[in-house]
Amino acid sequence: MYAFDADRRLTRVEPGRYAGGISARWDIGTIPNGGFVLALGLGAVQEEAPGLAPLTVTGHYLRPFGHGALEVAVERIKEGKRFSTFAARMLQGGREHLRLLATFGQLDLPGAPRWQDLAPPEISTAGEVRIAESRLPAPPMTQNFEVVIDAETGGWLRGDPPSLRADGTPSRAELSGRIRFADGRAPDLASLSLFADAVPPPALVVARAGWVPTLELTVHHRAVPVPGWLRFVFRTHLVQGGYLEEDGELWDEAGTLVAMSRQLALSPT
Repeated sequence: MYAFDADRRLTRVEPGRYAGGISARWDIGTIPNGGFVLALGLGAVQEEAPGLAPLTVTGHYLRPFGHGALEVAVERIKEGKRFSTFAARMLQGGREHLRLLATFGQLDLPGAPRWQDLAPPEISTAGEVRIAESRLPAPPMTQNFEVVIDAETGGWLRGDPPSLRADGTPSRAELSGRIRFADGRAPDLASLSLFADAVPPPALVVARAGWVPTLELTVHHRAVPVPGWLRFVFRTHLVQGGYLEEDGELWDEAGTLVAMSRQLALSPT
């Protein structure tokens, strides 16, 4: 069994209640990654929504998770003809650590118009940056991925000076590249929440390296990815007042935009 699937296994205790656990394999430092625990909770909701696809999921992080047993309590908020909305509480030791809200439905509505003004990021193989070369500490979860970062946006990770504005600050906070599971597992809807939070925060180019705790993470699922690499681009436009935002795009090898994300996080101090 692939690592992601093994560590997301849940036992249905009763209708709407699931038991599972959190492995240290997905840690950032000593704290489980926010994208992984969101994907774990979404798996419990998926059990309550057979035949439907997750369209959007939002997680509000109330306190850091630890390792070991957890419980997921799922509530169906609304069941409609086209969409169903669910809430879930993820608990450890009787305390709620994450509140999740998700809407499920049909991912590709028949006859719907198509239009976009986005394109997959251009990833150069010249001077690309491997996570192993990064000057940042490699958290345990990096062993689960192969990540290649475009040198133009990620050279600072290995110590290359970033391009600067006239005031001496970095001209942009952006990372683009390619990512896939190290064990060969194909990307799918279940894993997109994890991939949306699986690379170093681009805001670290303008803020001191450190833990960047997520307060809220939203992922919009736009298509089922084909097997292979996912291209990504993550951007931060504002670091202010102790907080930062991060917008992300995930594209599959067919050139399809499969997920969009946004999160609010604490900035390193």
